[in-house]
Amino acid sequence: MSRHTICDTLRIILCFGLLCSSPLLLANHPPMDADAPSLSYLTQLQAPRDTISNQLNNFANWLDSFFENERFDEESRGNHLRLRTSSVWSQKSKPQYDANLRLKLELPNTKKRLRFVIESNSEEETEDDTSRGERTLTEAVASQEQSVTLQYIPKATSKRNVNFSSGVKLRSAPDLFSRLRLRQTTFLEEWTLRATQTFLWFESGGFSSKTRVDFEHLFNKHYFLRISSQAIWRETTQLFDLSQSVSLFHYLNKHNVISYGVSLYGTNEPAVHATDYVVSLNWRRQIHQNWVFLDIRPQLRFPKEEKFHATASLAVQLEIIFSDT
Repeated sequence: MSRHTICDTLRIILCFGLLCSSPLLLANHPPMDADAPSLSYLTQLQAPRDTISNQLNNFANWLDSFFENERFDEESRGNHLRLRTSSVWSQKSKPQYDANLRLKLELPNTKKRLRFVIESNSEEETEDDTSRGERTLTEAVASQEQSVTLQYIPKATSKRNVNFSSGVKLRSAPDLFSRLRLRQTTFLEEWTLRATQTFLWFESGGFSSKTRVDFEHLFNKHYFLRISSQAIWRETTQLFDLSQSVSLFHYLNKHNVISYGVSLYGTNEPAVHATDYVVSLNWRRQIHQNWVFLDIRPQLRFPKEEKFHATASLAVQLEIIFSDT
C-alpha cells in the first residue's frame, strides 16, 4: 500500500476515533440538560417517546439474541458455548456442509470487561469463503481454522459499545490479528439508528475496515423492520465490498420468528455496480427449551456471473447453545 494511502487510512481512523471517543469523555461530566431549551406543551410527550424507544431497543436486542447474530456475539454478557452445523442444497452445485464452534468465557474479577473467546471460521475474519463449497461434513470439520482471542470492553451501554480484541488465528501458520469495534445507537422517536465501525488487522492480510449503519422500526408487537447498509474495505484488494439489505421480522411467538430479506451486493471497481441480488426467508424455531434451535432458509440468488438468472438453494441449520444467562 502506498504511503499516501496509509496516511489517508490513518486520518480516517483518527477522525472516527475522535468522533466516537468524545461522547465517551463527555459522559463522565455532569449533564447540561438543566439549561437546555424546552417547550412546555411538548413535555407531556417525553414519557411516550421514551417508552417507544425502550420498546424498540428491547425488541431489537431480543431478536439479535434469538438469532445469535454478530452483534449478539460481540455485545452479549455471560459465559456462552455455541455449536452449529448446517447443510446447503443448491440447484447448480453439490451439497455443502459447514460446522463451527464458539466459546466465550468472562474472566473473573474483571467487572465483565475481559473475555476469552475461542471460535472457528469467524465470518468477519475469514477473507475467502469459497473453500466451503462441495465438501462433506467430515471435511468441513477437519478444515476448521480456530482463533483464540482476548477481548477488552471498556464501554458497554445501550447507546455505546467499545470492544478491543487481539489474538491469533490458527491457520497452517499462526496469524496474529487485532480488532477495534465501535457501536453508537441513537433513538429517533419511532426509529433507531445504529452505527457500527470495525477496524481489523491481520499479520498476513493487512488492514480492513467495515462500516455498517442500521435503521430499525417496530411496527407493532409482531413486525420489526431493519434496513442495513454496509461497506468493507480491504488493503489486499484496495476495493470496497458494498451491500444494502432490508429485513422484515415476523414474530409468531417466543419460539418462532420468520425473517424476510432482500439484499443487494456490489463493488466499486471499475465503478459502483451490483454483483448479486438475494431474496431470502429464514424460519428460526426453538425446538427444545432455550438451547436447541433449527433454521430453515430458502433463498434465491441472482448473481452477475450467471447474467442475473435465478439460482435457488435451501439451507438447514441446527444450533445447540449452552449459556449461564
